[in-house]
Amino acid sequence: MSAKVITLVMWAVGLLVLAVLALLALRAWDVQDGPPLELWHSFMPRELNAAEIDKADWATFLAAEQTVFDEVHTGVTDKLPPEDRVDGNRYFADSPIYPGRFATDRNRSCILKPVGAVVLLQGLTDSPCSLRHIAQSYREHGYAGGFRAP
Repeated sequence: MSAKVITLVMWAVGLLVLAVLALLALRAWDVQDGPPLELWHSFMPRELNAAEIDKADWATFLAAEQTVFDEVHTGVTDKLPPEDRVDGNRYFADSPIYPGRFATDRNRSCILKPVGAVVLLQGLTDSPCSLRHIAQSYREHGYAGGFRAP
């Protein structure tokens, strides 16, 4: 390539980078003009740090999770201003979409326990893909497992 073409490409890339940076700066400035954050946006419960998670067993993790949910209830749900106590707010305890109103709170950690386990072994001249449809059928019926070559 000639020096003139390389210089032109460099200018084009520089202008493109400058345009992207200008758009990012404009967006950052524009965000400051938005409405203030709601209570649930700014509330930060205490969570386990990485070292605590490494040491935690399942019961410890669930207890810490319960503490977080209790803090959110106390720090957000109980402190909602009247204008935020509406059916569409999932932090409002009387809302039909409040997670605590359901038989199973899907915001909580859980372990999906399989019905059983299945190991499929195909023949020497076959491939694992030949059992894929059988493995998929077992999975659809709640079994854990997979298939493996001999």
